[in-house]
Amino acid sequence: VGCLPSYCSATILFCWTGIMRASTLVLILVLPINVLLNIVFIYHTPLGFLGSPVAISITYWLAFFILCFLAYFSPTHKQNGTWGGFQPKTVLDFKSCMDFLQLAIPGMLMVGTEW
Repeated sequence: VGCLPSYCSATILFCWTGIMRASTLVLILVLPINVLLNIVFIYHTPLGFLGSPVAISITYWLAFFILCFLAYFSPTHKQNGTWGGFQPKTVLDFKSCMDFLQLAIPGMLMVGTEW
């Protein structure tokens, strides 16, 4: 699941900045999409049950992009200055990547234990 570290990090970012309901609302929003994608990929493609991981991956990417959209337009982030926008130089910096992994790995383990 390629987007799981990003999704977990975005969820933790929202919790740290005091926006507790955002990730829950996003999951409620993408739940029916996930169900529909699972039905399509499992029953209407030759993937069969291998379509389920594809559907879950698409769902996590969608949830991540919705969380990014919410972060960009959130008045709470504008008030407390926690969203500085997308900065490619920071994203590609090795130290920033290590900081990101320190945040993402525990989140991935947390989601993994739910399964």
